[in-house]
Amino acid sequence: MGAMLVDLRLAPTADAPATARRALSDALEEYATTTPLEDAALVVSEMVSNAVRYGPDESSVTLDVVATAGTLQISVTDLGAGFEPARAIAGAGYGLSVIEALTRDWGVVSTGDYCRVWCDLDFAVSTQQLEAVS
Repeated sequence: MGAMLVDLRLAPTADAPATARRALSDALEEYATTTPLEDAALVVSEMVSNAVRYGPDESSVTLDVVATAGTLQISVTDLGAGFEPARAIAGAGYGLSVIEALTRDWGVVSTGDYCRVWCDLDFAVSTQQLEAVS
């Protein structure tokens, strides 16, 4: 299992992406890493923006960021119905195209009760660094 760096519930408002970026930045500040943190911040911003835009108005948005040696996994969950990734990329907007371009892998889990978009980024930290900060 990895180290939970961010576990944040956000209101679905216009400032949610900025709040999510700050939380990510604060969490990753403790790690000396060559990982492009700007990429992670952009991915978080796109994922949260999509959840706010397409999720139900009354639904909160949850951001989880977990680090393991070599991987930073980001997931954003809302109470929306979900979508099919292939169709979404071909449709309007560039958010999912950005996520696909900047991440090692990504996907969507839709259960009918919630939608979680997740992605993995390369994260250049060692197990010792993770243990020291946890």
